[in-house]
Amino acid sequence: MISDTPPGPLVDLPVGQSADTTPSALVHDKLIGVKIGNYEIEQLVGRGGFGAVYKARDTKLNRPAAIKFVLSKIDSSHAEMFAREAKIIANLSRHPNIVQIYEWGEYEGANYFVLEYLDRGADGLIRTQPEGLPVQVALQITHDCAKALEYAHKQGVLHRDIKPANILIDAESGRAKLCDFGLAKFHNLGLDSASGLIAGSPPYMSPEQAAAQRLTERSDIFSLGVALYQLLCGKLPVTGSSHWEVIENIKQQKAVPLREYRPDLALGVLELVEKATSFRPEDRHAGANEFAAHIQALIHQFERTGTASDSSKLTPKPAKHRVIALATASIAAVFLLI
Repeated sequence: MISDTPPGPLVDLPVGQSADTTPSALVHDKLIGVKIGNYEIEQLVGRGGFGAVYKARDTKLNRPAAIKFVLSKIDSSHAEMFAREAKIIANLSRHPNIVQIYEWGEYEGANYFVLEYLDRGADGLIRTQPEGLPVQVALQITHDCAKALEYAHKQGVLHRDIKPANILIDAESGRAKLCDFGLAKFHNLGLDSASGLIAGSPPYMSPEQAAAQRLTERSDIFSLGVALYQLLCGKLPVTGSSHWEVIENIKQQKAVPLREYRPDLALGVLELVEKATSFRPEDRHAGANEFAAHIQALIHQFERTGTASDSSKLTPKPAKHRVIALATASIAAVFLLI
């Protein structure tokens, strides 16, 4: 079982909401037109508590790229740790369901990553289909992410901030890719751990993350389960008027069952989400591989029967390359609306 120290002290903000931290002055509009290495920054894509993301052009290879600046300033005593962690995360991008990292560095005191540029995200799909995505599309996106987690967990890396905004879609292949692995951990390097804040995005936090406890891979499974819940109904299981109220409601297990929003969903799908988002870690899937196999079994049952019954009766089968492909027309229509 993978374990890690409790996450550090920053609560993430939604993209588009200001995060007034000291290094942020470096990475706002001043960077438009700036060239960093081979990359010329073209526009600000979004920003939040964890960083600012810019679209850039690789002038050497003539391809788009994304540059994400980590807003927490990392002091010199942690520079070596940052480089070591960056190498680990960059190596994860060998997996087809993880966004590629091309390089990383520092610009005027702000650390950054250069990543492959994908302009479609699962959060955009939710905005255009607020009542929920087609079930098989939601399942395939989640399956792709579970396979990414399976690979990352084998390398000893937890994600810590899974949410639809960190799930990108390759428009050509339909493949879902996870991004921002481990960025929450980098904030620990530049923030005061005595502040008592928690790294991550509260609505997607596991109870153990909300309580700043030691995390295992089952925390990531919980967060991905919440993302699936939202993909299926457009809503979140735990809400509140503030980040802290959400965190408190998670601790008190005040969640709305998915069946209340989507009573039409097949029993097997409801059971899948219920298991992944159990408040007790030991009641969740034992690992991302088990979660992925559970999803794949449901996908195969949908292909055979058009529905999914009691998931306890399912037998996982080898995955076909793309189930999203059978909903290509649906996704294409969504992309046109984004």
